[in-house]
Amino acid sequence: MLKTMPLFVALVIFTSGCFGTSARKEALLPILRTATAGLEKAALGGIAATEGDTDNLSNQVQYFFESIRKETPTTARLAEWEAIKLLCHKGIDSWIDMGKVGENVANSLRERVVRFDVALRKYLLGKFK
Repeated sequence: MLKTMPLFVALVIFTSGCFGTSARKEALLPILRTATAGLEKAALGGIAATEGDTDNLSNQVQYFFESIRKETPTTARLAEWEAIKLLCHKGIDSWIDMGKVGENVANSLRERVVRFDVALRKYLLGKFK
């Protein structure tokens, strides 16, 4: 009995750590899904402020956010997100230029982009520090 006790304690510690990581990861998914609507609008605003043929770009943005809402995100989404993140910032800047939002609202929207970025990276890359 005494010989197996350290093994049992190690097993409990190991599995509880895994459960904690899994719980944190699963808690991020609803947060990511909730944020998609506002970020999608910002990205589409960035596309509207872009010159040229943007139909394909618009479809890519819509597909990205739809995939976050309906599927479990994969690391393949990070490359797409980098381009979409720039569009979000461009959309927010265009809203300021058009007078749709003030600087305080724009700062709040930019913070939302940053928080989504951090949450997506934590979810996909598993860095929970």
